[in-house]
Amino acid sequence: METIINLIIQLIAGVVGGNAAGAALKDYNLGNLGNTIAGAIGGVGGGQILQALIPAIGPRSFIEWWAVLLQEGKAVAHDRAADVRA
Repeated sequence: METIINLIIQLIAGVVGGNAAGAALKDYNLGNLGNTIAGAIGGVGGGQILQALIPAIGPRSFIEWWAVLLQEGKAVAHDRAADVRA
């Protein structure tokens, strides 16, 4: 199930990115359908490559990453407060 959700996110991000790139780069605009197809292919391909290069981003959900980032932020703030007191 998680694989399907990742694929859908990659497709949507790719479509949005493809159409934004087509709008921004008029010389490389493929038309609405072309930008959509190229973006979808690029989004899925890029997402798969990124997951293969950085396996740690694959199995974790957004909530788990957010919890890790919050914990790291608390640790950094705690260390800085200790440095100030010393």
